[in-house]
Amino acid sequence: MRPKVRINETVVVFLSIIVSGLSVYYFVFTSPAKNYEDAYIVKDANAFKVTLKGKRISMSHDLVSAIVRKTHEDSLSFFLPRKNGAIKSNEILMFQNINRSTGAITINEKRMRVNLFYDDKQKEPCSWNGKYKLIER
Repeated sequence: MRPKVRINETVVVFLSIIVSGLSVYYFVFTSPAKNYEDAYIVKDANAFKVTLKGKRISMSHDLVSAIVRKTHEDSLSFFLPRKNGAIKSNEILMFQNINRSTGAITINEKRMRVNLFYDDKQKEPCSWNGKYKLIER
């Protein structure tokens, strides 16, 4: 004879809310996209070409793709006038055509910090912002 197990409805509702809340948190507030720690710098004519690499989320056009959250490798290259010190956004070739861009790239020996924004109020940050280890090629 099997014992009767009664599950309290309050416990079921509580656990359902917790599981759905964690699911929403996972899909809304976490991302598999990331920037790699290494950045590459190469002397190119009158400037220095810097390349950053990382993973980005692929565009999803259906529910299954959005749930899977597949990533692809992406890169960004831009040209700097020098390879040390603070370089403002208006000195970076890629950002010269963006009128309201602000921020800077700071290079100190083998370390680089990217802190760029696409607007003058610094509310729209560049997704490549972060700290990098600079590797010369």
